[in-house]
This record gives sequence, structure tokens and C-alpha cells, in this order.
Amino acid sequence: MGMPSVPPRWVGVRPVRKGAVARSIRVRPSKSQSKMSTTLILQTPAGSARLLLLLFHGVGGTARSMALPGLLLAHAFPDALVVSIDAAHVSDLGSGRQWFSVRGITEENRPARVDSAMPAFRESIAQWQRVSGVGARATVLVGFSQGAIMALESARRPDAPADGRRQLELPGGDN
Repeated sequence: MGMPSVPPRWVGVRPVRKGAVARSIRVRPSKSQSKMSTTLILQTPAGSARLLLLLFHGVGGTARSMALPGLLLAHAFPDALVVSIDAAHVSDLGSGRQWFSVRGITEENRPARVDSAMPAFRESIAQWQRVSGVGARATVLVGFSQGAIMALESARRPDAPADGRRQLELPGGDN
């Protein structure tokens, strides 16, 4: 099967390196996103993907922030499609991207912010599941900081987009 076909809304495929590893895709924003974002395909398996590894960065990061852990996971799982995804919104802290704002965040208002960000987060997962042909049981969400918050919270929902036993939180971050 090789490289999955890219949906028409994804444009400008630009190889970062030769071979099946590390391609950068510019993604046009959906209604729930702000500005263009970048998604990095860190590995495409030689055949059909048997596993989908999706990586999500913290506030102020980008898809590139998760490239090293993604490449390490790609090496460990050669039959996986490994993708690092930009958060839906431009960070209001000056650089990078975010799923939700952390300005003025408290333990009391965090759940509402996570809830409002969840549709865009879930859509990013669903897009890659459609592209790869991999379902929730073989989808692994890997998150750092805010990306981990979103991944873990999505797994708690009754209609979780990934098997809740296959979440990985990278240490660090506090948002």
C-alpha cells in the first residue's frame, strides 16, 4: 500500500528527507482551527499500517517539537504510521501552537477549555485514522504537556478515538 493518499484539504507536501520518513504537510485550517498548521509524517510503513502513532506537543510547541520522540518510536515500530500533529490554534504566548489558551488558566476553568478544544483534537485523530485505515484499537496517542492532557482526556470519553490503554504521556510540562 505504501504512503497513504493525502486528503485534498492537505496541500504542499514537502519532503524533509529522502525516503519514507519525515514529510511535512501544510494543513489548511478547519472551522475549529486558526491559521495554517504543519503535520509531520515521521514514518510510513512499507506496507499497510498496522499501528497509528499520533504525537501531540505542549503549549508553544509545534509538530517539529515531537519529531525526536516520534523518530525513536518509528524505529521501534516499523509497521506504524507515525505522525506529529500541530495543535489547532496559534499560541497566545508568542510562538508555536496550542489546543487551548493557558492565559488565566485555573483548575476550575481548565475542564471547560479542554472540552472546547476536544472537537478539533478528535477530528485530527479521525483524519489520520481515515487516511491510514487504522481504527481506535490500533491507535496510540503520545502527548507532552498540553498534548498529554488532550490525549488522556480523550481516552476518558465514552466514544474514545483511541484505545485508552494505549496512551503515552511524556514527562514534563504543567499546562
